[in-house]
Amino acid sequence: MTSAARPPISVTLPASVDLSSVRTLPIPRWTATTEKTQSNGSERVSKITWQANTPESGLKPTEYGVFAFSGGRWPAGTTSVTLPTEQRYANGTVFS
Repeated sequence: MTSAARPPISVTLPASVDLSSVRTLPIPRWTATTEKTQSNGSERVSKITWQANTPESGLKPTEYGVFAFSGGRWPAGTTSVTLPTEQRYANGTVFS
């Protein structure tokens, strides 16, 4: 199997969502990382990325995965948030 079997999956949190931390649902043989940016004098989570630890751990073409996270407090009055998601392959192909 090539690295294409384990492309990272990233979720971008919009600037309107000001979460200082998140928790990811553990996925066996995958690692989740977060990126933070400065916002209004404090840090906020701006992106969450999941990566399979080995090619064998990656999703096969006929499989799907559940990548979940929890964070709080969401902005007051928020009933839904669009979370742009992308999967980037080694050859540069990106699926959103």
